Amino acid sequence: MTGALVEQAGYAVLLEFSRSMARGVVNPLEVRFATPEPAHAQGLRNYFACPVLFDSATPGVRFDLKLLELPVKGKDPLMVEVLTQHANRLLDQLPKQEGIVQAVRREIAKALQDGEPKAELICAALNCSHRTLLRKLAHAGTNFRTELNLVRKELAVSYLQDPRLRIVDVALLLGYSDHSAFTRAYKEWTGVAPVVDRG
Repeated sequence: MTGALVEQAGYAVLLEFSRSMARGVVNPLEVRFATPEPAHAQGLRNYFACPVLFDSATPGVRFDLKLLELPVKGKDPLMVEVLTQHANRLLDQLPKQEGIVQAVRREIAKALQDGEPKAELICAALNCSHRTLLRKLAHAGTNFRTELNLVRKELAVSYLQDPRLRIVDVALLLGYSDHSAFTRAYKEWTGVAPVVDRG
């Protein structure tokens, strides 16, 4: 019994660590235990969200190699500062808009470092209600989604000129959970797939 608990706990810790490190959905393809099937086997299947086998001669956890392409959580404070300054300079080059639009763009650029920004998060940063923000943006002839896409597009074009970055890095910096979502969006903006400029 002790061996079964140690095995189950060990695999659970491995999965939780993987989930804590990567942005996006992390589920194994298959989990194989060397120990007999317990009474709570269905609970294990629900937790691991994949086929779970018991009495296996080859115990282990099998993951899809594509998980290695997921961006990793965590931020380098110095890099965050550099990117924030870079984003601010880039946003300053855009045609001037009403104050609320400029403020929203800056908050979006900052929030992208933690994933896709939600309008509610930007409202909190600007100390205004969701309704007020939407009304002010509409008065300025725009909306939150338009400004989010504009900021992402401008930053994407700039980041892709940095040979130190990979496509997956650019996707992470723009708040996407995976590079395929970024690639689709970039194609919609420009008509072509993103390519890092290697000089």
